[in-house]
Amino acid sequence: MGYVIIRPTADADEYVIWCTSSDQPVAVGNRVEIAADAAAIEPDRDDIDARLDHADLHGSSMIPYPFGWWDDDGFLYQQRGILPRNRLAEAAHLLATGRDAEVWALLQPFEDSEKERDA
Repeated sequence: MGYVIIRPTADADEYVIWCTSSDQPVAVGNRVEIAADAAAIEPDRDDIDARLDHADLHGSSMIPYPFGWWDDDGFLYQQRGILPRNRLAEAAHLLATGRDAEVWALLQPFEDSEKERDA
């Protein structure tokens, strides 16, 4: 599994850990909390501070290609729709409190779904 640290907005001390294999947030919190969560999720990694610094600069800890960088408007959420970046922290908080179904209301449907619905 791959985990990416995302900073939803540049003006808040809030981060989300995104799991790329399940296409969803798995943790949310401030820098200290996310550092602890990242260490628990991936205990063999010793680059958490560098990953957080990269997220501060680029919006995401992903280095090989710009997944989740500041210009990334949204994230594919469990093949159900697009989770807009500006709703990422809200979705992560809902998931953290067991309100998974409420996340679906935050999603933008796929274009094909909208065309089928309107037909």
